[in-house]
Amino acid sequence: MANLGPGFDTLGMAVSMHNLFEAHPCAEPGLTLEWSSASSVSADGISFSPQENLLANAYSHYFQLRNQPVPNTKLVIESHIPLSRGLGSSSTAIVGGLSLARTVMGERFSPDALVHCAVELEGHPDNVVPALLGNIRCCSDQFHTFELKWPEAWGLILVIPSNKVDTHQTRQALPNTYLPVDMVTGIRHMAAWIHGVQTADDTLLRQALSGDVIHEVSRGPLIPEFGDLKAWAESDDIAHKVLGVFISGSGSTCGVVVGPFGNQKKLLADLKQRFSHCTVEPVRVEGEGVKLVPVGAGIRPAKATKP
Repeated sequence: MANLGPGFDTLGMAVSMHNLFEAHPCAEPGLTLEWSSASSVSADGISFSPQENLLANAYSHYFQLRNQPVPNTKLVIESHIPLSRGLGSSSTAIVGGLSLARTVMGERFSPDALVHCAVELEGHPDNVVPALLGNIRCCSDQFHTFELKWPEAWGLILVIPSNKVDTHQTRQALPNTYLPVDMVTGIRHMAAWIHGVQTADDTLLRQALSGDVIHEVSRGPLIPEFGDLKAWAESDDIAHKVLGVFISGSGSTCGVVVGPFGNQKKLLADLKQRFSHCTVEPVRVEGEGVKLVPVGAGIRPAKATKP
């Protein structure tokens, strides 16, 4: 997940939604791609051409960087992250392809060593670095980030609409220039977000998520659920239980931050009823990024819990 409210192209976090990628020696020349029947999302929109597939491109790219031929390989995709919803499915493909290539080459598995390459391929460190290293990452420049940890007392619920959002369209919606007063507001909200997370300060995070003026003000109208969620979160019955709502990446997924006085189970049930056309589920912030698992182990997502 990226942006997280005021952190446009700067903040990203790893959450408990995963994709699994496998590399197998193959008799057929070049790369072949296979969609695993264990996937919980549809393959609609996925290209299985090695020239167009992000996983295959990243896999090949790493061998090319090392001036090595790409071995004949079957790449298997087991996907559990909805596509084109601002949840980082593309980033996982890039991180997965690079990690598999490094492992197949016999190099020591080291996510830190892949940061520069992943950012060059994807272009946005707030997208790929959390997938590599885990936790919350704040970008200080294109290739350097620092880590933040999510307060244990805060919960996180995702509202995932059925409709996809085109990233190019949401980029086009952004203005070319900003008023100085909006830039100041954005900087203040970003400062409040970072310190609020560092100190588990409910008031600061609520202020930080009170209304982004950099990207959400332009993207919000493209995502009807965002406005509805904001109105719900600001209602008298809910306001003291929820710290804020944000758009994940370019959308259409929205995140709801549950405060220490909110009953996550009750809020989850309420959201499922109100947004029955969406997938509504709790997640946790993952402290670990990409990891190697034995082939055949599959993905066993742990339930998100909140004290």
